[in-house]
Amino acid sequence: MPQITTTARWVAAQRARESERADCLFCDPWASRLAGREGNQALELSEKVNPRHQETAAYIAIRVRFLDDFALRLASEGIRQVVLLAAGMDARAFRLPWPAGTSVYEVDHPELLQLKEDILQKEQAVPGCRRTVLGVDLGGNWTVGLEQLGFTPVEPSTWILEGLLYYLPEAAVHRVLQQVSELASPGSGVGGGRGLVGVGARGGGRGQARGGSLRKRFV
Repeated sequence: MPQITTTARWVAAQRARESERADCLFCDPWASRLAGREGNQALELSEKVNPRHQETAAYIAIRVRFLDDFALRLASEGIRQVVLLAAGMDARAFRLPWPAGTSVYEVDHPELLQLKEDILQKEQAVPGCRRTVLGVDLGGNWTVGLEQLGFTPVEPSTWILEGLLYYLPEAAVHRVLQQVSELASPGSGVGGGRGLVGVGARGGGRGQARGGSLRKRFV
């Protein structure tokens, strides 16, 4: 668990660094608080040991902006459910201009989400959507808990798997994508980074029963 928290805060530090640029691809006003001292120290260390740290920072910045645009484009098409798997210190619920009626579900380890809640409450952050958090181990059956919190499988949804699949073994990648397929109705979109490329999935389970093979948009 400590390593997961450190990684999440390291990514937040990367977002904070990008937000300080005059030509930033996005602005995350909460990133610095969410990174904290732990995230900044992790970033400094990574820059010392990674000779390609500038490329890493550029990749993360481009990925964030790409997924921002992806989620907002689907929102403009009428999708009002957004699921952030392995949400970490993601602040999209607070910093993006969501249309009225949008629900954002953040799924990650309970301890990490509690730390995030403590920071956001201290900063009196107010989400621009209906925000719901689900503290759960993604290695288990998290889909039931998501539905219990109000997620509606029969309605289209946007799924953001940022910085998740790359770290998982192949079997776990397929399991997570199968779980997503069972909840995502036709017309839903799935976006992620490295680890999602080359992995295809057709609707199965309940998704298949609701309307044939799912029309997913993998990015």
